[in-house]
Amino acid sequence: MRILVLGARGQVATALSHAGSRANMEIATSGRPFLDVARRETIVKAIMDVRPDLVVNAAAYTAVDAAETHWAETFRVNETGAANAASAAAQANLPLIHLSTDYVFDGMKNAPYVESDVPAPCNVYGMSKLAGEDVVRAGHPAALVVRMGWIYSQRGRNFLCSMLSLAREKEEIAVVDDQIGCPTFADDAADGILELAKAIVREPLQGHLTLHMAVPDHASRFELAQEIFLRAKPLGLAATRLKRIDSSQFPLPARRPANSRLSSEQLARLYDVRLPAWRDGLARCMSSLARNPAGFA
Repeated sequence: MRILVLGARGQVATALSHAGSRANMEIATSGRPFLDVARRETIVKAIMDVRPDLVVNAAAYTAVDAAETHWAETFRVNETGAANAASAAAQANLPLIHLSTDYVFDGMKNAPYVESDVPAPCNVYGMSKLAGEDVVRAGHPAALVVRMGWIYSQRGRNFLCSMLSLAREKEEIAVVDDQIGCPTFADDAADGILELAKAIVREPLQGHLTLHMAVPDHASRFELAQEIFLRAKPLGLAATRLKRIDSSQFPLPARRPANSRLSSEQLARLYDVRLPAWRDGLARCMSSLARNPAGFA
């Protein structure tokens, strides 16, 4: 089975490349400068070159705070790019998995979000991703939209890497305790996506479907930071103190949802895909970091 992944440098795209070898699947990733999702012809060319069985759109503008002042580029990638991915895959009669985010919700619900909940983004990034979902459904007769959140890995811009970098510079780190979500190791998300890919190639969807893919439990940002530093000693980090604060004490350009929990019950029921608990994923991610001679530099 051959999969074309649009977007080569992101956490999930990178994890999909590694997961492909474990699953005995051929993964072709394509990103800039060779592929720009906002230019449809580059997607069409990639499909013609790779001749995949399925397309995964993992390309996205994910700089949440920068998006607040870079509307045009954010929507160029997350909406126009998504529309191009959908129409190009549909034209080639290929299944499409489009990756979206928990940030399509405003975080005001007091329980995990389910697929039938009405989206209401609270920042530009979330607005652009919701617009991307809409154009994907309009442009592909049987697209699968997969929402995820709080993705981290051994590389890239994410909460784990930010905490480890700050620990090199500071004796105390302030972390918000009033935002909760489902911390998800990119490798686990990639494994889940490949399971879905196999399922929908084997039995194509008959219409649009939206699924949430998240770990079964949750944590606050502060709890996640605590667990990170409990496991950071093998990385040679000195002890770091954590200070519990709320979001009002750490203002950012983009508002974050207070509740980013996603329910994956429908994913488990329909496809028997279940991600491991978040502490399990974090332990494996940090063990991988500790084994890497380059550390987390």
